[in-house]
Amino acid sequence: MTVPLTFVPVVFELELPFLELQARSFARFVAPELVGEVIVVDNSRHGIPARRARAIMSAYGRHAERVRIVPGRQIADPATSLGWTSQQVLKLAVAKLVTTPRYVALDAKNIFVAPLAPAYLESADGRARVGAHPYTSHPLRESLVRVLDYFDLPTEETIQQFPATVTPYVLYTEDVVTLMAEVERREQATFSRAFVQRGFTEFFLYAAWIMVVYRDRSVRYAEDQPGCPTVWPSRATLPHVEEAVDGAASGDFPVLSVHRTALMRLDEPSVRLLCEFWARVGLFDTSDAAVAFVAEYRKYFSRRVWVKRVREAPARVARGVHRKVRS
Repeated sequence: MTVPLTFVPVVFELELPFLELQARSFARFVAPELVGEVIVVDNSRHGIPARRARAIMSAYGRHAERVRIVPGRQIADPATSLGWTSQQVLKLAVAKLVTTPRYVALDAKNIFVAPLAPAYLESADGRARVGAHPYTSHPLRESLVRVLDYFDLPTEETIQQFPATVTPYVLYTEDVVTLMAEVERREQATFSRAFVQRGFTEFFLYAAWIMVVYRDRSVRYAEDQPGCPTVWPSRATLPHVEEAVDGAASGDFPVLSVHRTALMRLDEPSVRLLCEFWARVGLFDTSDAAVAFVAEYRKYFSRRVWVKRVREAPARVARGVHRKVRS
């Protein structure tokens, strides 16, 4: 890879311990020459606490001087309180701060478990790499079709093979900036508000824009990236953890992703297997230390969810009273 990249993890409250683990893995497995900057987008409600921010910066180790933490509200207006949607907006809106030609969007669940080879993100001819698959019967088909219709792109042909929506995801900075400008021009609204109102999905919107600008996505992308093993909440079982760990241990993937909700659902043998792998690749000194991390994360997650429910309870009650009065 000839030009360093900007790496952009977007994170909110429930993911902060995961971000610290990701930072530790980043320090261990990502070479300095690949990194122009790391922009941590803080999408938390009240900002990352100072002690946690210091721990995160320390975890980045040799990369710490290239890391900055930026509040999401400084990047895009808060058009929605929905965490998943605001995360998507920020993955694109952050392009305004990126100074490298390309950047890599990360979720906190992306944990590096092997050296990041440039070839994982860039093809031999210099194009960015992305995974792709059919969306003919995919659960996200409707979201993709919505974006294709927005740009008047052919539906049936396009959904036969289209870029995946998983991170790590390489984006061309200039293309993201022009995309946001076009959406704002069309909608006469801020990008984030238009994004929410139109019900867009970030990587679908971006990849469709690549088709609008270049007609052929292959000008920008080689659609042959193998993706990365992921432990999803719907597959939080020992066989699927074994499958993910075996995939990561094969050496073909630099990242093993573990969704936060999946980590809450895993049984003891699954946790032990995952933690033994984390320790084996050097993210923890021992598997017991990794198990302790999981236990602490589960406590952290449960406390945060409880606080969120208490905070939102008055609003739920008010909505219930309003419905009762109207009926």
